[in-house]
Amino acid sequence: MTALRRRTLLAGSAATVLLTASGCSLLPPIPKRPQPTLAHAIGWLRLDDAGRVELFCPRMEMGQGIHAALRSLVTGELGLPPSAVRVRHPSTADIAPAKATVGSDSVRELAPLLRQACALLRERLPRTASAAAAGDADPALLALVTGRPSFAADVRLPGLRHACVLRSPWRRETGSMLLGLDDAALQRVSGFLRRIDLPQLDGPALVADHPGALQALRDAARARWSEPPGLPDATAAVDVDRALAAGRLTKDHGRIDDGPWPVNLRLDMPSAAHAGLEPRCAVARFSDDGSLEVWCGTQDPFFVRDVLARDHGLPPERVTVHAMRLGGAFGGRTIATVEREAAWVAQAIGVPVKLQWNRDDEFSGGFHRPPASHRIRARLDERGRISDWWHVLSGSHVLFTNAAVPPWMQRLTNLIGDDGTARGQHPPYAFARQRRSLVLTRLPIATGPWRGLGAGPNVLAIEAAMDEAARQAGADPVEFRLRHLAQAPAGEHLLHPERLAEVLRRAAAGRPRARRGLRRLQRAQRGRGGGRGGAGGRRHPRHAAVVQPRLRRDGRCRWRARAGRRQPGLVARAGSQRRAAHRRRAGRRRVVR
Repeated sequence: MTALRRRTLLAGSAATVLLTASGCSLLPPIPKRPQPTLAHAIGWLRLDDAGRVELFCPRMEMGQGIHAALRSLVTGELGLPPSAVRVRHPSTADIAPAKATVGSDSVRELAPLLRQACALLRERLPRTASAAAAGDADPALLALVTGRPSFAADVRLPGLRHACVLRSPWRRETGSMLLGLDDAALQRVSGFLRRIDLPQLDGPALVADHPGALQALRDAARARWSEPPGLPDATAAVDVDRALAAGRLTKDHGRIDDGPWPVNLRLDMPSAAHAGLEPRCAVARFSDDGSLEVWCGTQDPFFVRDVLARDHGLPPERVTVHAMRLGGAFGGRTIATVEREAAWVAQAIGVPVKLQWNRDDEFSGGFHRPPASHRIRARLDERGRISDWWHVLSGSHVLFTNAAVPPWMQRLTNLIGDDGTARGQHPPYAFARQRRSLVLTRLPIATGPWRGLGAGPNVLAIEAAMDEAARQAGADPVEFRLRHLAQAPAGEHLLHPERLAEVLRRAAAGRPRARRGLRRLQRAQRGRGGGRGGAGGRRHPRHAAVVQPRLRRDGRCRWRARAGRRQPGLVARAGSQRRAAHRRRAGRRRVVR
């Protein structure tokens, strides 16, 4: 047993003893990911008193169109007009616990089950169902275009108060503290009710009787915060060369031979914010019996329920989370943030509270895609193929986000790494030897899931290195990739290597190849002409693209791209479909003239 494996085993055993001894009371709530079943799908479909079919969609609508997709499926299976099916956001009391809206798998997971559930419902569907709703527009779509309530900020309750939380520009765990604020100025703001200081919040909560007072209160408070000393720069903290020099690797897989590295590439990726169109908002209300209701836009209402139940010592069934439409999320609303703040303030003042974030809160209170620093080294054999590949990725946590996981627990999770940060680091190509190393650093900024997790930056780094390796080999970049896909083994990282290769071939069909493609690439590097490059995705392993830049004499660059998914024939059909659609539009324009 190696020293690294021995240390990992000992540390894991120590962690198990610690958590067992504490009764797991130190653990934060863990998101549950139950797989949907036919019994669940049957519970999503119901008939209202008017004979309209209601679909309680277990996945949240955030602009990706899942409600429209599943509504279309249900209407097609039941033979009903669109107006006869109403899609609703469920509360945690409406359906069985469901998986969060993550992973881009909603249609793939839900469609087969919904088809079976529709087949069962069809047998007892009243004949009047179609006529009962004829002429009625879909309420969700109608609400969007007419401005009717759809989002958490639209919720109105009797006795509702409005609140915001003042927070430091630096995270609380860095040691930043409130130095003071202007209480006298707060009293002069029309609508101000009170200031609340709670240990569970990042700063004072300001309560008003109308929402228009919140920004005026923020401005009047003029909060002053202490700046943490010696705070490291997030980008510098993940410097890959510094980590290599220190020999600090969190995870290390594979082996390579020693020798020179003709390809030795470094790429640094900056942090990225979600910056959703809708700033976060939550409404919380405690009932006389102590039960809690929360209205919010979240990707995981059942996880929010569990967190709030833990916060307030309630059984989960006494916490109801009403899911609302989201104005953008894509990973950014997978944990409980504004929901916890709203509940704490509502409990403190004893009336319903709507807690509203603004744009500054989104950047300082939400988490971001972590910065990443890559060092990729590759060596070619005598045939011009990659024999040795070493990819060192230095970044921060994604799945084990520091926005929810305390430092002590994150040190334990480092024993297993972070598959979110490393997603896409395993290249789809076949190399004789490869090594993948991961360095994880807890940063002073909150980091977490961001649209595809680590796949986007990691695949970009891999494909940039493949382009450089192709140039070193004097090979066409597409042909170079195909050679390395020919012997690629199928695995968890790439289920169907032959499909990815076929997509690349179809995307590149009809384009200059071999020496002609190489000459264009060489002319582009000399500042004239054009070139060609390709990329193959890893997660999901279905995407490929061929890009052709054309450099004009005036120095401007024109790009032409062809892309496709792994489904056979899709790329080939796309061009003909676009041309046919263009001809139809042109024909209609001629008729109008």
